[in-house]
Amino acid sequence: MRWTRCNVAAPNAESDAPSARMGHIAVAVDAKESWGDDILVVHGGLSEGKYALGDVCVFQTEGNTWSRPQMPADGPQSRAFHCAAAVSTKVFLFGGHLWVKEKKGLQKFNDLWCLNTDNWEWNHIELQKEAAQPSARDFACMVALEGGRLLVHGGLDATERRLDDTWMFDTVASVWTELKVNGMRPKPRYGHCMCRVESRVLMFGGENNTSLANDLWTLRGLGLDGEEAPAWIPLELPGNAPPPRKGHSCTCVGLWLVVMGGRTADVGWFRTKTDTFLNDVFVMDREGPVQWRSPAVTGDAPAPREFHTVTALTKGRLILFGGGNGKQIFGDCWWLDTEGEASVNSTLSDQSIQAYLASTGRPGGSRPLANHLHTPPSVITTSDTHRHSQAERDSLAGLSEVLTSRAPSLVPNAAGGYDEPGHASEPQPQAPGLTQLRRKLGLPLQRPVHQAAAAPVQRTDDGSAAQQGAEHPAAVVSEPEVQRLVSCSYEELTLHDIDLLLKAYRQAAQLKQKQHLKGVYSGACGVTPADLVGRFSHYTYGSLRLADIKVVLEDLVKERSAETHGR
Repeated sequence: MRWTRCNVAAPNAESDAPSARMGHIAVAVDAKESWGDDILVVHGGLSEGKYALGDVCVFQTEGNTWSRPQMPADGPQSRAFHCAAAVSTKVFLFGGHLWVKEKKGLQKFNDLWCLNTDNWEWNHIELQKEAAQPSARDFACMVALEGGRLLVHGGLDATERRLDDTWMFDTVASVWTELKVNGMRPKPRYGHCMCRVESRVLMFGGENNTSLANDLWTLRGLGLDGEEAPAWIPLELPGNAPPPRKGHSCTCVGLWLVVMGGRTADVGWFRTKTDTFLNDVFVMDREGPVQWRSPAVTGDAPAPREFHTVTALTKGRLILFGGGNGKQIFGDCWWLDTEGEASVNSTLSDQSIQAYLASTGRPGGSRPLANHLHTPPSVITTSDTHRHSQAERDSLAGLSEVLTSRAPSLVPNAAGGYDEPGHASEPQPQAPGLTQLRRKLGLPLQRPVHQAAAAPVQRTDDGSAAQQGAEHPAAVVSEPEVQRLVSCSYEELTLHDIDLLLKAYRQAAQLKQKQHLKGVYSGACGVTPADLVGRFSHYTYGSLRLADIKVVLEDLVKERSAETHGR
């Protein structure tokens, strides 16, 4: 994993970026249909001046830009330490508190609001008179479940009492229901965190009535079928578990639950407690035996903090924003790159790659994926299970079927190759970082000899890429090749076409981005954010899923069609 400071570009005005804050909400929304991009919606929080905020700021992930949509005045009151979750393109917001000067105390909320990111309108969810609903609270947790439902747990009520109740809200029927759970359950707490894993919810940490906690629980029985009764189950996992803490973040990405930061307390002489703010990263890894571990994290790390947000975006990207440490409230933004280790990618799991190679009957060929694997012929099988025609294997549609085939998992050896199961050499020590990742993916441990180092890339006037010292710029896809790609259907593409398709896509994205920025700075009415392509520009063919390739092709076809009709 690696930390990288997010250098935010704000073409419109620097004021578009959110001010420093803690106790805010930051929710990822798939807004490709409306705005052509994944977005991060930030609302509220506690400012540096110790007052609650009520603004909405939107981060467009591909362009690294902040914006402030035009909002109606009839939205929720300013607040901090509330909770939120997204259902489709709608962000639901619950609870939180506001300091009321006249009362010299906190006003806590139990209202529920919906922000529609398609038109940026607020809607206060009205309940039936005397309908059941959670008590007013702050520091609670909310997650979205399947079927358009929301789950709220814990927090502090108006008397500062720690809560352990669990409520479910049906966004279709606009009805709250308290979830009655028999058997054991977590102690009442606040400052904890929750996230959804498939049909279950994981909860970690927080502060209960006696101390900080580092217990991990799962809440099962939340499926729509109702066949399983809801139940809290404590999870005792091996490995290096995070110390007790509150005000931390936990985020599910791929097969990982990532816990970051927060505040812990060290007990010294005479039972005195010293608060320590954290910036550490722990992972609950669900690949193989489920366990806690503390991964190696490179790069300059953000300052220790609590009540920040770390939000999972597409393709294993995590973004950190805000938080505080008792002396300072932060407004910085950071990327935490999992470097592909946490991504669930059916095209690159060990067994899927080996199934595909086994089906081809040969380790090489014209397909880029096969070219870079360097699997020795001795491990290739020709089982009837993996016999597919060459056309099926070369087409992406056929590959999708092949990847679901069963094949023996191969064991990496010290030479960078693979041994058959049962004939593996002595296990090698775990390698750090990318080396370990390449082993997992079945990729060569070093760059293949035939893969020459890329020359430095320069940008031409039209935004396309050209390499220095090359007679013919290898990074530029020729016009005939682009025409051929856009005339293909998804089923007709081969693995050899993926690299060309991505290059053509990047060329179109760079040109469109350049036109957009020219329009922004000149004040002309140019390209709107929804028209921009580029959401897959940072991908390689190895990081794309099969479903992504189809979208890349569709985006490229749309862009070429728009150019042809002179948009």
